[in-house]
Amino acid sequence: MNKKGAELTLNVMIILIILLIALIVLVIIFSGKTSIFSKTTGGCQARGGSCMDGEECPLGYAPAALGAKLCNSGQVCCILLEGNAQ
Repeated sequence: MNKKGAELTLNVMIILIILLIALIVLVIIFSGKTSIFSKTTGGCQARGGSCMDGEECPLGYAPAALGAKLCNSGQVCCILLEGNAQ
């Protein structure tokens, strides 16, 4: 068996496997499947807030940036102000 030919085939296979993994990652990113991850890491509770009913946060709370988009409709994401810790 030709050792150079075997090494060349092994190198090509390794490169193809790496390219296939990179292609799969790119397909996942561009197909929008990462939204599952971003919903769990970017939610109101993940930012230290709570979803509260109404359009405004109660006294002692401040609305989170993009607060209305982090909660269900009719709710807003409110974060407890530091001086009001319970």
